[in-house]
Amino acid sequence: IHITNELIHNPEVNDRLKKMNVQFIEKLEDGTKQFDTINDSDVVILPAFGASLEEINYMVKKASEHNISEPIFHLSFSDEPTHVK
Repeated sequence: IHITNELIHNPEVNDRLKKMNVQFIEKLEDGTKQFDTINDSDVVILPAFGASLEEINYMVKKASEHNISEPIFHLSFSDEPTHVK
């Protein structure tokens, strides 16, 4: 399991994720993400607050390469909590 950014700005939560072997995708010096650490069968989490256009485009491209017509995205355009059902 990989995550593109901190889930929330809480060091304790992020430390717990690391202890659970969730891999944080490194940001390179040029500002891009190091996506080459992701394997085709891996799960990648894009946190609701902080997913960049680069990250979303990468996931859509990977999904289309594997004939996944409907990658799972959950978007929220407000500060209200939302849930996937």
